[in-house]
Amino acid sequence: MTMKRLAYFFTFLGVVFCAEAYGQRTVTDKTTYSYVIPKDESIRQAEISAIKQAKLQMIADHFGTIVGSISTTQMNNINGKGDIRSFTYGETEVKGEWIKDIVPPVIQKKLVNDEFVLQVTVNGMIREIISNTIDFKCKILRNGEDDSFESDSFINGDFLYISMQTPVDGYVAIYLTDGNEVQCLFPYEGLALDNMKVDADTRYVFFSKNQSGNIDPNRVRRMRLGCASTQEHDRIYVIFSTKKFAKAVDFANGNLPRALKYDEFHSWLSKSRQMDKEMTVKPFDITIRSK
Repeated sequence: MTMKRLAYFFTFLGVVFCAEAYGQRTVTDKTTYSYVIPKDESIRQAEISAIKQAKLQMIADHFGTIVGSISTTQMNNINGKGDIRSFTYGETEVKGEWIKDIVPPVIQKKLVNDEFVLQVTVNGMIREIISNTIDFKCKILRNGEDDSFESDSFINGDFLYISMQTPVDGYVAIYLTDGNEVQCLFPYEGLALDNMKVDADTRYVFFSKNQSGNIDPNRVRRMRLGCASTQEHDRIYVIFSTKKFAKAVDFANGNLPRALKYDEFHSWLSKSRQMDKEMTVKPFDITIRSK
């Protein structure tokens, strides 16, 4: 698996118009964003990606992101116009939604440091997504089921476990992505919706046959992580809601967990969050090395 390509950007914020409606802020603004065109992307694909990321960036600037969802690294300046960061945004990581364009996006193609860059300016209306987040406890574990095994660094062949405890009853889904494909780790394949339920004040360890909760240990799927290159950077999403929800539509993936495309996953999760204000999403970044 390989991480989804990174976009490089700079932004500026213009005059802002805000309105309050039923507790949700609505903002009209514009943002300029620079996107380095990956070698494996056509110009049209890059334009679509750049516009999408520019809109998500504007939403993040005004309403923020899920804690821990964005990994930021300082890069070189483009034309001396401020610091540049590398990042990947998904729709579910920003706390808002794009309502409409005020004017169509404006795109300029430039050559910067021997790389082709799309400079995109978007001007539109965005709306805040308000959720009643639940502060549940969750840890990523390597090769052990006790919380002392917490780690975000794995080696090819290591076992993944996830411990979780919530203050209220609810439902859980867990996904793993490399930025291109998203695998559904939980619910285990073939489980009914009711098996996604967890009880309050109860410690669960997913992918463990020894601590499987109300699930038959024979239905538990252990998770051994693999690495197809020297090093991978993946992301785990733990999704919790007090309301019953259905997982995203996915498809058989050979011997691997059922999967769907990255964009399809984020579209599903963004819509789910808009409809379910009780849904809480916790992303965890992990590294997998070949040895």
